[in-house]
Amino acid sequence: MGKKNKEEQFFLRMKAMLGETEARDLIEALKPLAAKSVRHNRTTQPNLTGTDGKPVPWCSSGRYWENETQPSRTIDYVAGNYYIQESSAMLPVSIAERVMDFKGKIVLDMTGAPGGKTTQAAEIIGDGYLVSNEVVRKRCDALIWNV
Repeated sequence: MGKKNKEEQFFLRMKAMLGETEARDLIEALKPLAAKSVRHNRTTQPNLTGTDGKPVPWCSSGRYWENETQPSRTIDYVAGNYYIQESSAMLPVSIAERVMDFKGKIVLDMTGAPGGKTTQAAEIIGDGYLVSNEVVRKRCDALIWNV
């Protein structure tokens, strides 16, 4: 099912529940929230062309993607210089980092796939130890790839 078809189905469901005017207002209100974001790899100093968008307020290495090129279609992505991650997924580790020092700690990620929070935690634990677990077998390949 294509993206356009999914959007149309969502609109029709919202229209049935809210009416046409409110459904259109909801769709318009959600558009800014769909911005792509990336989290820079803190261990590299790449030239990240296209990732110099607005910072994600709660994540020092997060940026909103403001380039027309898809973030997965750049050499910096392939080289591992940034990770494509929704800004909301950057929040848990960012908050935890503000209230405790992760350096040298043992960190357990119980829902590791696809690897965004795992790799974010890995960047801040220093000499610590990270265990990333995923119970859904189909999701393990993504976790392994990203880690």
